Amino acid sequence: DQSYLIKAYKKLLFVNLRPLVVRPATADEAGSAARFDDFVPVRYRANLEAMVRLLASHDVKALLVTLPTVVRPGMTSEEVQRANVFFPYFAGAYGIAPLLSLHRAYNRAIVDVGRQEQVEVVDLAAQFERVPERTVYFWDTMHPNEKGGSLIADVLAARLAILDSEGRL
Repeated sequence: DQSYLIKAYKKLLFVNLRPLVVRPATADEAGSAARFDDFVPVRYRANLEAMVRLLASHDVKALLVTLPTVVRPGMTSEEVQRANVFFPYFAGAYGIAPLLSLHRAYNRAIVDVGRQEQVEVVDLAAQFERVPERTVYFWDTMHPNEKGGSLIADVLAARLAILDSEGRL
């Protein structure tokens, strides 16, 4: 995974060629909504733990946030295209339901690390799930635009104000 040649090959295969050959599944295939329910992103989790522990070793309090996404159950192919949804380099996540299952696996890792390391976790994913039209908050699958950034700032400011009032900052 460190070779630029391998990275270029993956990008060519997954970003450029795969969409030309096959469209991502928008209908929930049997079991696809739970495909990654038992998946643990081990390297991601280990990196997150290391960052939290490094901050703690320097007396810095970490605050973790879950990952919001523009993807929602039931999206049509046209909605996927309009929302600039990018599917990751996971062969089994090339569809709405499995992508959301994979997304939940990463968010579970964040919440688990927060609980294990006794670090505050702000559930941004849940906040974005409550907005009526998510597509106006994102450039693509997971990158918020200015409006999304503003919502994130508002959510974090409110949570930080609560933590400050409780003397937990």
